[in-house]
Amino acid sequence: MLTDQPAPDHLPSGEEDKWLVGLEVEYAGTGVVRLYYILDHATGRRQAQDAALRLFHEDREQTARAGGPPERVRGVEVQRIHQDPLGELILVRCA
Repeated sequence: MLTDQPAPDHLPSGEEDKWLVGLEVEYAGTGVVRLYYILDHATGRRQAQDAALRLFHEDREQTARAGGPPERVRGVEVQRIHQDPLGELILVRCA
């Protein structure tokens, strides 16, 4: 389920959800590639985004798969993966 209800930028102390962070990356010769990271142990949108960018820059295999080094990250999309009381997973867009 996907909701357009914005997620809070920071969760209350002690609360953690998983986060889906999509990076739109431009590579020379191959064009634009979207890479997605699922992260946990982040208490806010900014922390999840920073962790995904750090993983992206540390991942040498993605450079080889894409055929060369990335030129730039063109965009970042962050969504919170929230589990409701009935166990259903909900993607909540972050502003």
